[in-house]
Amino acid sequence: MICRTNLTLENFLLELSDRLKIQDLKLAVLRNYEQLPQANIGSDIDFLCKRQDVPRILASIGEIEQVVITDVASRPYVISLFLDGFEDITTLQVDLFIELSWKGAAWLDVGNVLNRSTPIAKGLNLNTPSP
Repeated sequence: MICRTNLTLENFLLELSDRLKIQDLKLAVLRNYEQLPQANIGSDIDFLCKRQDVPRILASIGEIEQVVITDVASRPYVISLFLDGFEDITTLQVDLFIELSWKGAAWLDVGNVLNRSTPIAKGLNLNTPSP
């Protein structure tokens, strides 16, 4: 019998942050980041990322041993992941926003927003957009 221990949200975000840093990938948390990585005050986590980085981000999440991607939903501007394997959450929805647009018209360049983003916590490779 295989005994699998579940991750806390904090340990998941720390491990994901480490994996992204090694690959020089940036994510920005779009809202409800104030208590991350310890707690998620929203019902999901919305990340901003470059479209071309999505395959490596998905691979990074998939490599985290305790986490299972149970479903993926895709729209032109966002990819929604549904993750299981947490001790403190039933299912975590992670949205990877790949466009900042309205009705298909881009209003901000994702790369520029990510380049200007700042860390949400010291030592954590997760950012929030700068004003």
